[in-house]
Amino acid sequence: MKLIYYVEYFNTNRSQLKGGFEFYLNPNARNDNRFFFGLGYGLVNSFGYIKGLPDYHISYNKNNGYFFKFGGSDRNLYALTGISFLNAIDLGVGYSVSMGENRLPEIRGFTVGFTIRMSANDAVYEKLKIGF
Repeated sequence: MKLIYYVEYFNTNRSQLKGGFEFYLNPNARNDNRFFFGLGYGLVNSFGYIKGLPDYHISYNKNNGYFFKFGGSDRNLYALTGISFLNAIDLGVGYSVSMGENRLPEIRGFTVGFTIRMSANDAVYEKLKIGF
């Protein structure tokens, strides 16, 4: 099994830059729907200081170009949906809720962002179909 590297940028009420590894959970499935489980680390600016946050998520990418992602850190939980281009680039919108009061940085509100996946495993990516 080859690892999938990912880089994400999200903006909720703070800019977040994340990176890490994803695992392709159903490589032998007969359909083209894909599940990815990701573990990584993110950086967020909080009042002039850079804070590090762990990142974990599960992403369900459909073969017709959209995805659902659920994840979080020790500070927040989030849900996203959006469009996926060949499972290499995801563009999403969603909502993030803060876990606990008075835990800085507080990350909550509407979220927009993108994910870029890089892997040597060709099964990760959707095949481009130009139709006849």
